[in-house]
This record gives sequence, structure tokens and C-alpha cells, in this order.
Amino acid sequence: MMIKTAFVLTVISILVACAPMKAGDTSPHETPGVNYKEDSDTSRTIKISGKTYDKYTLWGCRGYSSDTGIVIELVVVDMSIADYLLNFADEFVSAVKQSKRKDLDNLSKKMEKDLSKMKKNKGKVKKELRDHKLGFILFDNRKNSTMSFYKRAGINHRWDWENGSYAFLIEPDGTGLYYDFTTVKSGTKKASDVFKCREIYD
Repeated sequence: MMIKTAFVLTVISILVACAPMKAGDTSPHETPGVNYKEDSDTSRTIKISGKTYDKYTLWGCRGYSSDTGIVIELVVVDMSIADYLLNFADEFVSAVKQSKRKDLDNLSKKMEKDLSKMKKNKGKVKKELRDHKLGFILFDNRKNSTMSFYKRAGINHRWDWENGSYAFLIEPDGTGLYYDFTTVKSGTKKASDVFKCREIYD
């Protein structure tokens, strides 16, 4: 997936690092790294990297030819990726300014400039990313995560991260296909690994 907006590339460079998720103790689905919370009307939330989301879909994937437990999970948040990036940039620039860290001055100035451009072209950016929602990939028994771009690609679910370097597809029958494009210069690429996936907790 090619995203041409300079601002998006700047934000992705910060978000793609596997950010640790905070462990919780609030729900019957408690697992290391992710907070779940349910109340009497069965509403739920998930907390990833300090942010709480209440409208999301969660997929769990196991090794295709083994009986191992879930090895990777994928989240789709009911939020436009463009809105997420705008909100993140606002919060990041404000936090950097308040911290007064000299080592982040250049990055802060660049992001502030890119944020200004993005806000001026908000309509164009939203159009460019109109089919994408906010997604997350949960690794290492939910100890680490990375932000991703989610979209419905035909009948498949697709997550792209690290500026299109990696992708994960889930087909209608639950087959999960992981792709690593870092070693591909051109042409097509076969899946690097295959999983069995299913939607969990609805």
C-alpha cells in the first residue's frame, strides 16, 4: 500500500515500533498485555498502548498445521485511519511542546508543519484513505502491538503495516495469510506463513 502523504509517513515512522501494551485486571477475559472490560449490558472495551476503544472487532489466529494456541491477533477499530492520524499528531505535537525536550525539536517542527498541511488538505487525505480503518496487530501473547491500516479488500480482510512492508489477509473461510514484502523488489509474493483464524468475543 502506497501512502504518498508526507505527514502519514512521518506518523507511521513513530507508530510502527512495537509499543508495549498495559496489562489490566478488570475483566473475565484478562490476558497479559490487553485490558478487556464488560459490564451488565455486555458492552466491552479494549485498551492498546494506553488508548481505550469500545467499538472494535478482534480476530485470533493459530498455526495452520499445529494445535498451538493463538499466536497473532488482529484488531479492527471502528475509526477512520485519517481521523486517528490527525488526533495522534495533535496529541504528539502538544506533548513534545510541553516536554520541552531539545532532542525532539526538529521532529516536533516537522510534524507541526506536516500537520498544518494535512489539515489544509483534510478532504483530500480523507478521500485517499477513505477505505481504511484503524487496525492493530498484537504479537507475543499480547505483550507488543503495532498500528496498521485495515481495509476490506474484496471479500478478504487486510491489514498493512510499516508502510506496506508487511500485510496480513484473512479469507472468508478463516485462512490467514501473512506476507513479508521487505525482500521483494517487484512482482508477486507468496504468503510467508499460513494461519487458521476466527473472530473472537464477537
